[in-house]
Amino acid sequence: MFLLLFPGMVQATPLTDAYASLVGEGGYTNTIVAMSFLDPYTEVCWVGGAQQFDQHPAGGSTAGGNCPPGAVGFVMEQDVRPQETWAEARSTCIAQGMRLPQPFEWLLVCPDALTLGLNDTANAPTTQWISNQPVDSGAGGLTVSTAGSNPNCTVVSAIQIADGQNRAREFRCAR
Repeated sequence: MFLLLFPGMVQATPLTDAYASLVGEGGYTNTIVAMSFLDPYTEVCWVGGAQQFDQHPAGGSTAGGNCPPGAVGFVMEQDVRPQETWAEARSTCIAQGMRLPQPFEWLLVCPDALTLGLNDTANAPTTQWISNQPVDSGAGGLTVSTAGSNPNCTVVSAIQIADGQNRAREFRCAR
């Protein structure tokens, strides 16, 4: 396979079998949208069976590059946002036409975060809010997902937010 690279473009990397089957079988159908984002962001997509990505400055458009609008993939902010409660973080992202990342998206980008231009992931272990949907909403409150950004990117947990409890975590918005 030959890959023609242009200035500012990065080389494609093969998908792992698990991600290839998820994307190839239609289990993941999110697509890159044609728009500009206020904050610096990275696009991650799959074109021709290979994972590709583009990094953009604040205000950059998704037009052009390796991840054209309509390609299966997602956009994730490069910089982590200050701590907020899960409800506040979710609302912040929604107000900007975005959402919290899906667990699949976070687990996919975390191991290659520095290559992808995602900041504040390789330092001291932290947890970030992921998923706009609670895992459970029982009588004791909501159970929501968090993902670790430690060097191994292996920590994904669900924590319960008891009614009236204001746990705050860092987060990024995705689309």
